[in-house]
Parts: sequence; C-alpha cells; structure tokens
Amino acid sequence: SNSARGQCLLLLGNIFLETGQWDAAGQQFRAALRLFERGPDSGRLNAAQAHNNLGEYFYKKSDYARAEQEHRRALQLRTASLGNQHELIADSYNNLGNCRVALGDHDAAIDYHDQAFGIRRGLLRAQHPAGANGHNNLGNCAYLTGDFTTAQQHYEQALAIRRQVFGADHPKTAQVLNNLGNACAALGRQQAAIDYYEQALRIRRRIFGEKHPAVANALENIADLYTDQGDPITALDLYRQAYAIQSAQSGAGSPAAASLWHKIGLCYQYEGDYARARRHHAQALDVLTQY
Repeated sequence: SNSARGQCLLLLGNIFLETGQWDAAGQQFRAALRLFERGPDSGRLNAAQAHNNLGEYFYKKSDYARAEQEHRRALQLRTASLGNQHELIADSYNNLGNCRVALGDHDAAIDYHDQAFGIRRGLLRAQHPAGANGHNNLGNCAYLTGDFTTAQQHYEQALAIRRQVFGADHPKTAQVLNNLGNACAALGRQQAAIDYYEQALRIRRRIFGEKHPAVANALENIADLYTDQGDPITALDLYRQAYAIQSAQSGAGSPAAASLWHKIGLCYQYEGDYARARRHHAQALDVLTQY
C-alpha cells in the first residue's frame, strides 16, 4: 500500500539523515509525502510526519525558513487529527521554537517552547525525559535573551531529571552540565562554571573517549574561562588539546579548528610572543575567509 511504502521511505530517509546524507534523506521524505498525499484523510498523520521530517532535513541544511514552513504544516495536520493536547503537538511546537531560535526571534521561540512544555507537563509524569528537554530548551531561550538567572534555574531542573532518568554518566547529563557552565560563566561565577565544564568533560571522556568533538568542546569552554581569568598558560594547553581533537576529526581547514587556532594565537599574544601570535591569527584568517 502507499502507506506502507511511505513508511519505509521515511525510515530510509531517517537513516540517511542520521548518517549525514542529507540530500538523499530529503529525496526519501519527499517521495513519502507524495505517497501519503494520495491516500485518504485518515492518512494525514503520516503526511504530517513526512512534513516534520522534511523540516528536520531543511534545518540540517540551515534553511530555517523552509524548515519552519514544513513544521507549521506538520502542526496543522497533527492538530486536525489529534487536537491540542498530544505529545506530537508538543514536538511540533518544540521544532518551531528551534527554528525561531535559529532565525533570531527569541521571544517567539520562548512562546513555542512554553507551549510544548505546558503540553508535556500535563501529559507526562514529572520525571519524564521530555520534561528535562523542555527545561533545557527554555533555558536555552532564556540564555539567548540574556536572562542567565532564569536559564540557570531551568538547566538545574533539567539536570535533576536527567540524572534521575539517565544517571550521572550519560551524554544528556553532560549536555546540561555544559549548559549550566555557560550560564554560570555569563553570570560571572567562573569557578562554578569550570566545575560544571569539568564534570561534563569527565563524562564525555568516559563515554566517547579522548578523541571526540564533544571532548574538544568541553576543553575549549574550560580554556575560555582560564583566558578570561588571565591565565593564558593553562588555557594554551587546553586549547592545544582541543585543537588536536578537532583537527583530527574535521580537518585543520575546518572553521572549528581555525577558531581554536586563533585562540591559541591569542594566548601567545597575551604572553608577549607576538611573532607566533601573528602566524596563528593569519593562518586562522585564511581558513575562516573561505567560509
């Protein structure tokens, strides 16, 4: 049937999306949508899922306006079939909030994430993982609008839930610890920020090993704080470790690696080694101007 064939195409598209084959994923999602649109009205939830997946595809491609259009259509179809109080409705609001964040409309993003959180809070038990996701998303919105105290409060609630649900050594727990570090750093609580970043680093090292980009991210965050504290020597060692990981994973010519190379140059500059600083800045600039 068209429905069964469409479901297979969606599953295949998800595999392509998760493995970075975005254009192939988009082709599968469009083909699935065409099949679902030929079916009866009872199949509009399938069409909604195809629109949702296309939204994820366009988001990956950084086409946030088109992603938002697809997620709006998914929300319309889901609301028509399910009403206003359903987990899939909350998912759509969450996705629309992420699009608004990417488009720089943080107030609208907060409204969408609030709606998603309100639905989930009414449907799910207090310690459900989706509740942690809601707090984390609201924390992100508060952080982006400069309300770092509110961001910290949401992150703390997300951390409590994720520790209870996933345990202390889990990537999702490390993610919230990292976010708490960001909030504390923005509030000027640098030692607390370092403590959170180091907890995230320990978890990521245990789970991913020493050569993962998430480990590089945690090292860079800690190094940034040591730079802010006027300790370029400690920061330099951490930046070098992060650069070694990032350049091995994404290449020395990647923006992420070039950004770290620039920060290494800043450390040399703070130490008065202007010749080495100039070389690092020039090499980083050569890479970044290509993007």
